Amino acid sequence: MRGHQDTTRQRILTELAAVQRDIAELRNAQRSEELQSGGDNTPLSEEAEAAQLGNETEIRMDIVGLLLDRQQALVKALRRTVDGTYGRCTACGHQIPRRRLLRVPEAILCVTCKARRERGHPTARVEPWEWMEVEEAFARRHDFEEDTGRPPKEVLQ
Repeated sequence: MRGHQDTTRQRILTELAAVQRDIAELRNAQRSEELQSGGDNTPLSEEAEAAQLGNETEIRMDIVGLLLDRQQALVKALRRTVDGTYGRCTACGHQIPRRRLLRVPEAILCVTCKARRERGHPTARVEPWEWMEVEEAFARRHDFEEDTGRPPKEVLQ
């Protein structure tokens, strides 16, 4: 049992390292693109460049947001391996199939509960901690946008 737990933790740590590397690469790419400017200085080309850079930045920020969410989920999965709740569905308490955990190591719902939740099934309860996670995710995205010098998306729309 201990060997399986170590393998699981190592898999989660590997996934976490890959996500952190992707986040760093996207942030570095954004900084270098913002520093680069040059070429044609006509007003039309500046507007086109600004629009393209804005679109690329927005897409990159969306991807970073998803990666930050996954990073947090992987950290929580590591905690669950320590407290012995890893692999248990948080909605029904049943064991999450091993194949699902191999594909999505941060999974907190079994396939049945996940499908119910996605369909908006009335028995798919939302735990109080899930609301806190959503609020934390929005706060992280907002902080990232502030760090990059871009206003929150709500202001841009």
